[in-house]
Amino acid sequence: NNKLRSNSNLINNLISHRVVKIGQDNRLVKGGTGIPNLYWYGVEHNYRALVTDVYGPSLEHLLKYCNGKFTLKTSLFILDQLIDRIQWIHSKNLVYNDIDSENFLVGLGKKADKIFVVDFGNCRKFVDE
Repeated sequence: NNKLRSNSNLINNLISHRVVKIGQDNRLVKGGTGIPNLYWYGVEHNYRALVTDVYGPSLEHLLKYCNGKFTLKTSLFILDQLIDRIQWIHSKNLVYNDIDSENFLVGLGKKADKIFVVDFGNCRKFVDE
């Protein structure tokens, strides 16, 4: 039980650091198309939390739902948006180091035609010299 509690504290500290880092990095990219709105991040009742809009499935889940294949039209639609998102992040002097189908989410409702980039925890600033 003490080992479990110790591991829980370690995980909680790692999550705490990651939540703050994600919150700080998100402020650098705030306002871009396909960038989640971050309403709040911090600690509440000893839990680390992020408050963003609700999003739909990741591209990973969507691909599984489509039996592992997107049509050419869907692929180009997604690719066009992904290139726009990454270019916009780069325009903020950031390198997005976690390109993975789990980190791209489809919007819901009126935003169902938009792809959103999440998890800025591995973003790094760069200086163009």
